[in-house]
Amino acid sequence: AIVEAANAALTPEADAALRAAGVPVLPDIFANGGTVVVSFFEWVQNSQNMQWEEDDVKRSLDRYITDAYDALLREAAAHPGISLRLAGYLVGLRRLQRADAVRGHS
Repeated sequence: AIVEAANAALTPEADAALRAAGVPVLPDIFANGGTVVVSFFEWVQNSQNMQWEEDDVKRSLDRYITDAYDALLREAAAHPGISLRLAGYLVGLRRLQRADAVRGHS
């Protein structure tokens, strides 16, 4: 298995070759997501002038990452043969579509 720890670390050709060889690739959009989530937590704390305990941050981060990974796997299972990268894009696009509908756009 490969964890893409840098943004777009694999070329499209390498991604395709690894997929053809049956090597699962956890894409950068997921692998780097924890830092984005924790940055959001920091923004919330700063905007509310509060400080969370480290255990609370870890627990919340674990929940977000676990939920995201479960969504990624569900999407990949719903579309056999697609990469985890494409599954991640589909999850993200579906969430954007729902948010747009909630806002009254469509």
